Amino acid sequence: MGGNACSPKNNIDVETVKTVETVETVETSTGECPQEPTVTLAPSNVKSISLSRRAITESGIVSSKKHIGYTFTAESGQRLMYETEDELCLWLYSPENQLITTTELPATGQYTLQVAVAKGSQSFDLTIGLKTKQVTQTKKSLPSSTVSFNPTFRFNQEDFPKYSCGDPKPSNPNDYPVKFYRVQVPYSETNLYKTRGYFCRDALPTISHDTGEKVVQISSFTNQEKAREFARFINPQISGVKVASPIIIYE
Repeated sequence: MGGNACSPKNNIDVETVKTVETVETVETSTGECPQEPTVTLAPSNVKSISLSRRAITESGIVSSKKHIGYTFTAESGQRLMYETEDELCLWLYSPENQLITTTELPATGQYTLQVAVAKGSQSFDLTIGLKTKQVTQTKKSLPSSTVSFNPTFRFNQEDFPKYSCGDPKPSNPNDYPVKFYRVQVPYSETNLYKTRGYFCRDALPTISHDTGEKVVQISSFTNQEKAREFARFINPQISGVKVASPIIIYE
């Protein structure tokens, strides 16, 4: 939605945003934020944002009578992070439209962050991001068919999530043509969020060349066995991951 001409100022990696334990009222030099907002958000002042890949910075002007809202989709267990040098009042609403006072998000769905100031009017810059809980992988969770990984292409959960997981295109022209083996999973909103949150932030929805169905492309590798091993590595967390037929790039 439009949202009072608020537009992203810059993008930063989510890891650089400070984590706060609670979303609480901020006391300003001219007044104190109420426990609950006294203004109902106008639809024209609510903007939908995406935090699935990285944190973003939003800018705007708010007052005690004119509030701005940002809606975003998140998963249960993710943590909301924000950073600002301005004295703002912030309130966070759950997908059930309940005011919550913790940054650890209790359910999967659409959240609303309402922004204002206690008195007067003020411009602001607000960086917002999501942090995904570290997923611990154990042997007990692995399917029996995947307990013997190829040690040449071993992947460790501690190394993820990454911005990009696959192999880059060769820089040497003599290496072409080259085959890329794509690691994919059937498309769903849950699979997309899990893939980006737990493994590869640049995962994207696309159409499978093999089946013509919508899938989430997680990564691509120039080595088929490496692609298979990565698919086995992901499967305990996201079921249905497979390696598609290769595509050939000629230059």
